[in-house]
Amino acid sequence: MAKQDKQLVEELSACVGGRKWFEERYGEDADVPLAEVWAAIPHDDWRPILLSRSPDLTSALLAIGADIDARNRDRQTALMLATLSGHGDVVERLLDRGADIDARDRDGQTALMRASWHGHGDVVELLLNRGADVDAQSRDGHTALMLAAWRGAVNVVARLIDHGADVDARNYWRQTALMLAMMGGDVAIVDMLLDRGAGVDARNKCGVTALLTAAWRGDVAMVDMLLDRGADVDAQDEDGQTALMMAAWGGHADVVSRLLDHGAYVYARDRWRQTALMLATRFGHDDVAARLRAAGA
Repeated sequence: MAKQDKQLVEELSACVGGRKWFEERYGEDADVPLAEVWAAIPHDDWRPILLSRSPDLTSALLAIGADIDARNRDRQTALMLATLSGHGDVVERLLDRGADIDARDRDGQTALMRASWHGHGDVVELLLNRGADVDAQSRDGHTALMLAAWRGAVNVVARLIDHGADVDARNYWRQTALMLAMMGGDVAIVDMLLDRGAGVDARNKCGVTALLTAAWRGDVAMVDMLLDRGADVDAQDEDGQTALMMAAWGGHADVVSRLLDHGAYVYARDRWRQTALMLATRFGHDDVAARLRAAGA
């Protein structure tokens, strides 16, 4: 057996059960063809991960007839698993051999979505250049852009947008990439999305806007950016709550001041007829209550 073939057999055996597994099955120092070891893999569930281990092993296994789009119990293919790990060389080799670039796992996620969530910018670029569907959505409606924005992967967000990703696509909960970026608290990503035309006043299933979320979190920098970009300071969610109420409820005095400076309506009431002042008083936020009274509440 050629030295390289023996190394590949050893690599494959090590992944399966190590030298002990090999020797128990074939004996010590046996020259066993790679195809025979591959056929002896005890669990089909292992095949996709073994196909994604290294470029040389990938090529060798494909050469002996391994199914390039075989799936594990989570419906993941070798391509998906290689993108998870950021193994660009393996991803390229699989694509060169015809791997299904837009195959979906049991959650409806593609290789592009997995690479985006894990922040593997070079792999994302490779997949996009090979024709991956940039706006494919998972079972819960997430796109690669949403996942990258949520995770705070700035370099991935930029690449996806450059390849035409829909900045206002919505998931099952009617969230956009902007709203998910808010959850990650990444000002740079929010700024980038707004520069590319993301709707600043988009609402989720509960009527919540990015500004309402930022106010609830007490994120002064994010509130400032959204207000400067024209966010509706008096937008109300399905319960009638405004950003001012959210900030008052949470005791975020600096956010309250920013909202008041931008003309927030202090007399607005939610479905329970509560005002921002009532909420501040109820939860013992005396500083906030004082600022609201000074503004005429």
